[in-house]
Amino acid sequence: MAKVRSTVRINTMRIKQLNQAGITALKETTDELLKEVKNAGVVPRDMGTLEDGFVDDTKSDQGKVSLVYSTPYARRLYYNPETVSVREYTIKKGKRAGQKVKSYIAHKRTFSKKENSNAKDHWLEDWQEGGKNADFVPKTFKKIYKRLINS
Repeated sequence: MAKVRSTVRINTMRIKQLNQAGITALKETTDELLKEVKNAGVVPRDMGTLEDGFVDDTKSDQGKVSLVYSTPYARRLYYNPETVSVREYTIKKGKRAGQKVKSYIAHKRTFSKKENSNAKDHWLEDWQEGGKNADFVPKTFKKIYKRLINS
C-alpha cells in the first residue's frame, strides 16, 4: 500500500484580500444601482428630494448594504401605493337583509410624471427578482469584483 503525504498552505493574506474585495464590490455595486435607478427616471419626483436616495454601508462587513430613500413620504408611497376608503352600510334585501357590512374601495395613488415620465410607486421592482433589470446587480458585482481581485 502506497503512502501519500501532502502539505496544504493557506494563504490567509490572499483570503483577506478576496473578502475585502467582496465588501468593496458590494458597496460599489449598490452605488451603481442607485445611479441606474436615478437615470431610469422611475422614482416619483416633485422637488427631487425623494429621488436622492443614498447607500447605507454601515453593515457592509457583514455583507449587508441598503439602498435608502429617507424622505417622510418614501415609505408611505412605496409600501402603501393605494389609499383605501371604507364605507359601512346595511343590506336591505335578500338573505342577508339587516346585516351591516363594510365595502372597501382602493384608489390608486396618483403622482406627477412631469419630471420623470417612467415614475411608478414601486420604483425598485425592475431590479428585483423577475424584473426586467434583475440581472443588473449580479452582473455589476461580478464585473467590479473581477476588477478588484485582478488589480
